[in-house]
Amino acid sequence: MLYISVVVPVRNEAKHIAEVLDHLLAQDYDPERFEILVVDGLSEDATKTIVGRYVEQHANVRLLDNPKRLSSGARNVGVENARGDVVLIVDGHCLIDNPQMLRNVDAAFEKSGADALGRPQPLELSHATTTQLAIAAGRRSPLGHHADSFVFSDTAQFVPATSNGVAYRKELFKKIGLFDERFDACEDVELNYRVDKSGARCYFDPAIAVRYVPRGTISGLFHQMSRYGRGRIRFWRKHRETFSLKSFAPAFFMVGVVLGLPLCFVHPIFLWTYLSVVGLYLLTVFAETFRGALAARRLDFVFLLPLVFFAVHFGAGYGVLKEFFFGKKIEPPPPETPKKPGRVISWQKRTFYYLIRTPISLYFMIFYRVRFYGRNNLPESGAVLVCSNHQSHFDPPLIGAGLRRRLNYLARKSLFKFKPFAWLIDLLDAIPLDIDGIGFEGIKESLKRLRGGEVILIFPEGARTWDGEIAEFKPGALTLALRGKAAILPTAIDGCFAAWPRTNKRPWPFGRIRVVYGEPILYDELKNLSEEELHRLVETRIHELFQQLRNGKLGYL
Repeated sequence: MLYISVVVPVRNEAKHIAEVLDHLLAQDYDPERFEILVVDGLSEDATKTIVGRYVEQHANVRLLDNPKRLSSGARNVGVENARGDVVLIVDGHCLIDNPQMLRNVDAAFEKSGADALGRPQPLELSHATTTQLAIAAGRRSPLGHHADSFVFSDTAQFVPATSNGVAYRKELFKKIGLFDERFDACEDVELNYRVDKSGARCYFDPAIAVRYVPRGTISGLFHQMSRYGRGRIRFWRKHRETFSLKSFAPAFFMVGVVLGLPLCFVHPIFLWTYLSVVGLYLLTVFAETFRGALAARRLDFVFLLPLVFFAVHFGAGYGVLKEFFFGKKIEPPPPETPKKPGRVISWQKRTFYYLIRTPISLYFMIFYRVRFYGRNNLPESGAVLVCSNHQSHFDPPLIGAGLRRRLNYLARKSLFKFKPFAWLIDLLDAIPLDIDGIGFEGIKESLKRLRGGEVILIFPEGARTWDGEIAEFKPGALTLALRGKAAILPTAIDGCFAAWPRTNKRPWPFGRIRVVYGEPILYDELKNLSEEELHRLVETRIHELFQQLRNGKLGYL
């Protein structure tokens, strides 16, 4: 049984701290195998007095001072004074109604062997106000939180620590350092990013979830999102490689709304562009509003959810802009030894790829309730050949939307003859494909990209399925992996056939789609296999993943 140090950073938490401590002390875990370190940031209310009474009555409760006041400083005080094997962070205003939480933390470390644990953070509250219920519903929506976040997931799996790490083996801090005390928001994101960079693994387990109290007002939500936006800029300033259009999208949109308005009077094309973009945004917001109101069976949400979405988007955008122009400068760490440059991809193509991925993800989340499993199975670097079954035209953009690395697609040469579509697939940097196979030029370009450490998607069946099942793989389809010294990521997709069967010219407007990325087959594992053995191995893996999708057995991913 692990010794667990529970660190509780607090400042002016007199309203909630007693309930948090009561639930921690009521855990079904040996009191001699866990301690509670309440780290107070010079509270001006009765927080210290309340905690002091618990210190007198319980030998495993300690009260420590945090003269720097910020949560980052409190976490460091807790880590430095922790006696446990692992450190678990618990906020002073969360709700813990699972008496098995600490036992589940111990079990999660044991069964996963991970260096860190992540957990969901549902926004739920008994006796909540109407506004709090609307904020909780809005934050759970695809429009209410970052697309890469797992905090509202309910599936146990290995994930990047960046968005949700909360428990750490004590020795991990010796390797990556403590929380950066220059951050007053996103200090956990920044530390968790260093967890990922160190090669440590994070296991996400819903069994260790705690509930958080939603903000009570729309203005309070705006302020919270503003702080997150400021923290994201500080995070980017320290780690420049983390730039993401998804994180900056609210700021770009906010600038466009403000600066685009006067341009509407310059020329009609600016007016129509402005109205189209704003109209599409409002249409998306109101579509998700009605979906959320129907799901909750709350008519009043029709009026509140748009305000929630506006507060989330414009609050984050305001925070990003404020910190970008007026915030503290944080020096990035010294650059690493430069790597050998690979293929040069124009900034236009890079920008277009990541810009178009966000609306594609939102579209499938809203209309097809898409779920991705095993997204963290994609190796963070090196050549990868993503191999998937092929159900419909939806497959390529969907598989790309679920992966954090840029995906290279294959496109039939005939598509390049239609100019509007040729422009689109050229921006996506697609590899031309002969109708009867990849062809010499296609093979040459694919190998060039794999040898440059890129990711390529192929469909070994060679064409879309006629009945929704997996067809026989074409011989030689996996030769690229051997010649390009690439890992293979077996992938399965289901629901796309029902949404857009091969016999239909247009897709159905609604459906349910699921995508699963299996464990990668590394090049060291496959390099000694014959083409026939590799063919059989990958085909078996994809069939197994497909059956798991059909049977709903994906809890371990």
